[in-house]
Amino acid sequence: MRDWGRYWRLTISLAVGVLLFSAAPARAGDVMRGICEPGLVESWRHGGPALVEEFASDLGAEVVRINFRWNEAEPAPGVYEPDYIGRAVSAIREARARGMRVLLVVYEAPEWASDRAVWGTAPPGDRAGVYHSYYPPTLGSLDELQAFMTYFSSMLQGEVFAYSCWVEPNLWTYMYPQRTASDPSFAVRRYAAILEAFFAGVRAGDPQAKVVAGETCPTGDNTRLRTSPQRFARRLAALGGAAYFDVYAHHPYPTGGNARVAPGALPDDPSRTVWLANLDTLLEVFPGKPFYLTEYGYPTVYSLLFGVSVSEPRQAEYLRTALRRAGRYD
Repeated sequence: MRDWGRYWRLTISLAVGVLLFSAAPARAGDVMRGICEPGLVESWRHGGPALVEEFASDLGAEVVRINFRWNEAEPAPGVYEPDYIGRAVSAIREARARGMRVLLVVYEAPEWASDRAVWGTAPPGDRAGVYHSYYPPTLGSLDELQAFMTYFSSMLQGEVFAYSCWVEPNLWTYMYPQRTASDPSFAVRRYAAILEAFFAGVRAGDPQAKVVAGETCPTGDNTRLRTSPQRFARRLAALGGAAYFDVYAHHPYPTGGNARVAPGALPDDPSRTVWLANLDTLLEVFPGKPFYLTEYGYPTVYSLLFGVSVSEPRQAEYLRTALRRAGRYD
């Protein structure tokens, strides 16, 4: 296996529904295969260990990507919730016992840390003036985030190979608003501050662990709801964000409204959307940094979220093709 620090790697995580997809082997050493299981911590006592065993024994996953909610882990400043954290630790250690590496995604600000200055204008359909998990943390709460990441990564030193800072921060469901009347780069500017505190915390607790940034959603129209992944990455680079992560990540899901959605297809608007076929538009933003694909997949049931659905045989075909295409990158 190649050294993670010396070579660019691509991790494909297959994320749709229950996420139990098999993947055909890629060329040795080209692509690490992963499974993304967002609800593993929450459902740990209801079949979690059996699910992790299935990832390793039936699916051949090398990496398990686990979602971890800061708002559940620290319900009050400096108060850490032992049950939630304990379930996460159990999931991590079970995955490692099965021979898999763990990538932990930390996201969602607690209510006490949430920036009330932006509570007044919720997205359409949501109630304004109350807490929602998509509101970002205040700048003043980032010392607490740093302290928590130091505590948590120190407790798990050597057991988590990478910590990822937030998920899809260019999408309103995880970071809202994307822009304000006074700051067209509000979300990426706030994310850069979050990332700096997050990085400092992980480095203090486990200097060998990687810090992953980005995890951007595939498309954006540069409104209050979505920022294009290219614009988000370039603005993060301009803010000096590259100093605070080891790996950049993206989710190149094919999205609805496009004429073609196969793994080799270009999106209809490649200036605002990044799929497998035009990954170069992100790779060039942070040259020399490893690059992961931490979510990817094709749903077999239509939903408004993706706007795309395929048959199970076509899903399997597309996943095999996607692994081959990922292996073409350095």
